Amino acid sequence: MKKGIIATLLMGSSLFCFSQASPIEASLCGVHKGEMTIAEIENCGKIVLEDKTLEVQSYRFSMLIGMTEVDGKMAANEVVEFNVKGTDLDERVLTHLKEKNPDKIFLEHIKSTNKEGKEFNHAPIIVKIKKYSF
Repeated sequence: MKKGIIATLLMGSSLFCFSQASPIEASLCGVHKGEMTIAEIENCGKIVLEDKTLEVQSYRFSMLIGMTEVDGKMAANEVVEFNVKGTDLDERVLTHLKEKNPDKIFLEHIKSTNKEGKEFNHAPIIVKIKKYSF
């Protein structure tokens, strides 16, 4: 009985480990988690992978707009999402970024491939947008 439980736990933990994101870091202009201005994002505008032999195939770009406190937790008034192909932030993402002036952006479900076609998943990139007050 004990051996069965231990075997089940080991199998479950190994599945969990293999389903995790690749340890190869992805960043937005060198920022994995941090703060940037919209101008800094526009100037670079692409996902950079630590491993230069990999190529970004797709990701989901999300932005949280109008953060307010609800029951002691922060919540967005609006969430905008785009599925993007390739490395660069495309024109519709940059347009919405400038128009909506979000509080935070997320680049999630980042998928890349190597030359042999093997697919890799990367941890999300989370960027808080720096706001200037005068």
